[in-house]
Amino acid sequence: CEVINTAGCSSTATFNVAVVERPVIDSLLLIGEELSINLQISGDFQFSIDGQNWTTRNTFDITTFLQVTARVRDQFGCEIVTQQFSRIQIPKYFTPNGDGFHDTFEIYGIDQFLGAKLEIFDRYGKLLAQINDLVVGWDGLYLNQPMPSSDYWYRLYYNGKLITGHFTLKR
Repeated sequence: CEVINTAGCSSTATFNVAVVERPVIDSLLLIGEELSINLQISGDFQFSIDGQNWTTRNTFDITTFLQVTARVRDQFGCEIVTQQFSRIQIPKYFTPNGDGFHDTFEIYGIDQFLGAKLEIFDRYGKLLAQINDLVVGWDGLYLNQPMPSSDYWYRLYYNGKLITGHFTLKR
């Protein structure tokens, strides 16, 4: 590029324009306690889950998080894309003894998934509870009678998935 002023003096400068593709998040994958941010294209990108600390590593330990915002930006920090990641946490036990701790069997983080449904069964396969509104959990009662300490099984339907497992009711 050449610039000429009114006195006829000129100056020349050369510019290099780098085309940087915008990152596109392909998937967020949870393996164990590590969240992996996978992109549709490869390139020189930076990743963050807090918007403050950026790294070239695309995996993060989210042991203490139920929800994070995955962020990806180009090497110049110009293009930032985000995607929410919510996960659920299913307890291994609950203790409905009225002490205020673990009194109900609750699926933590499930409020992020509208339409979730929980079914709870005894060891013989008898349906004890069906909870469509997962804001509150199961209190350990069946027909207003306390169920005994034992293992119970569940089917959780959420986000187009079915998860099965078991938990312990401790009295």
